[in-house]
Amino acid sequence: MNAAWENLVAAASESNAPAAVPITKQPPPPTPAAVQSIVAPASPAPSSQAPAPAAPQQQQPATSVSFTPEGLPRFGFYLPVWNQIPSVLGVLKATRKFYPESPIYVLQDGGNIDFGPVCAMPKYRCIFQRGKGENSRWNPHSWFHRITQAALILGTEFVIYLEPDVKVARRHLVDPKHDAGGIFDNFNPEVGDETRNYLERLGRDRNPCFKATWHWFGLAGGSYFRTEAIMDAFAPGSQTPRLT
Repeated sequence: MNAAWENLVAAASESNAPAAVPITKQPPPPTPAAVQSIVAPASPAPSSQAPAPAAPQQQQPATSVSFTPEGLPRFGFYLPVWNQIPSVLGVLKATRKFYPESPIYVLQDGGNIDFGPVCAMPKYRCIFQRGKGENSRWNPHSWFHRITQAALILGTEFVIYLEPDVKVARRHLVDPKHDAGGIFDNFNPEVGDETRNYLERLGRDRNPCFKATWHWFGLAGGSYFRTEAIMDAFAPGSQTPRLT
């Protein structure tokens, strides 16, 4: 067992990881009546004895869990990884903490660290697959293919694309309103004119007035994609059912 593997096992086995919550057979969201009973419990029956003072209780933070009409989690996470042990484990821990009901698909994009046993641990609960290393910055076809496969594997309404350098700080506060949303990465080099013109020509097949207003990558780690849009853009011949 080499040093890298020993470090991975030690880091993944830390006791401060979030507790496991099964993602199968999730309970349905609470009904308004159930929420009302929690917020304002029924008054006790009258009694001749003076009630004892209530002990102070610590308020628990509310957790909002989103499901599709079919009862599936709305958000699934796709995380391609290489050899970055601390950052990968950090992303997995945080995602499990804030999205205990959501599936996570980890794709081993080359490298010599096997994250498969980590994904099998109950506290991480990832779908794992190993693939050969791809330089998608040079040829994006593999990226298109892999995120399409991720959408099919996850089966959720939205795919959240993660990378090891992403920090998941909390659960989302506003539901996505578009088919895709990315990051303000104007610190990156701009997309070339030839590439931008090509994308705009494709976009005008659907919208004659389409124009690329963001000249950077945008859809990098930390982005979201509607599964239906992924299948429409990258696998237009598929018969994927609508999830909404």
